[in-house]
Amino acid sequence: MGQRRAQVNIPVRFEAGKTYVLFANGVLSPNLFDNRINPDIKVNLYALENARTTSEGGQGYVDIVAFQGVTDVPAIDVFMPQLQQKVVEELQYAHFTEYVSLPAIAGQVQMDVIATRQGVKIESYLGDLSQFAGQAVTIFASGFLNPNNNRSGASFGLFIAQPDGKVVEINRLALENRTELSKDTTQVEVLSNELEGQIILKTKDWAEEKVQIEWYDLNGRVLQVQTATPVEDMFQIAFPSNLPSAYYWVVLRQPGKRIVRQVLVK
Repeated sequence: MGQRRAQVNIPVRFEAGKTYVLFANGVLSPNLFDNRINPDIKVNLYALENARTTSEGGQGYVDIVAFQGVTDVPAIDVFMPQLQQKVVEELQYAHFTEYVSLPAIAGQVQMDVIATRQGVKIESYLGDLSQFAGQAVTIFASGFLNPNNNRSGASFGLFIAQPDGKVVEINRLALENRTELSKDTTQVEVLSNELEGQIILKTKDWAEEKVQIEWYDLNGRVLQVQTATPVEDMFQIAFPSNLPSAYYWVVLRQPGKRIVRQVLVK
C-alpha cells in the first residue's frame, strides 16, 4: 500500500513590511476526533500579525506570545511559581495572547499549565529561559489531552518556537518526582522563608528529636541533607549557603512523618 499525503489549501494574504507567526492547526476529519469541548477543530491557518523577533526589554529579557493548539482542552492558564505570575490567562483554543516580557532567568523555570474553568493542573514543565535571552518567542501547546479519545494521537506537550523557526520542546516535570514531593503526612505552617536566610516552620505533634531535612531541585535531585531538632513544635532551618537563588523542595522526615514544602531561596 503506497504512502498517502493529506492536503488542504488555505489562502493567506501577507502585507509587506509585517512579520507574522503562522500556525497550521486542527484535524482534517473533525468527526473522527473529540470535538465536544471545541466544536470547530477543522484544520486551519492562524496568523499573528506584527510579530516580534527580539525582546523589547533587551538582552536580559525574553518576550513571549502564546498559542493554544490542543483541540480537546478548554481554556488554559500558565503560571510560573518562581515569578509568582500568570504569563498566560484564559487562553482559548486557536487563539494567541498578547506579548509578555519576562526576565531571562538562568536555570530551570517551572511552568504549570492549568485548565482555566476547572482549576485543574494539566501538567508541569521545566524550561531554561536564559537560552532565549534577547529574543521574542512563541510558546505553544500541541497534541491531545486525551490521546485515547483522539485516535491515539500525540500527548499534550508544551513547545517554544524561536524567530529562526527552531522549535524546542519543554520538558515535563517528572511525574514520579512530583508525586513523591507533593503529599504531606502532617500539618505544617510556614511562618517565614526570608528571615535571615532561614525557614521557620510550625508543626503539630512532632517529637522533639532529630529531623532529617532534604533539599531537592525542581527535577527531584537531592542537593543537600541536613538535620535539625524541633523546639516547642518549631523548626528553624538555615538555607544551605551554596544554593543559588531559585525555588526548591524541602522535605523534613521523622519516622512515620513527613513535611514537604516548596520554598524560595533569595
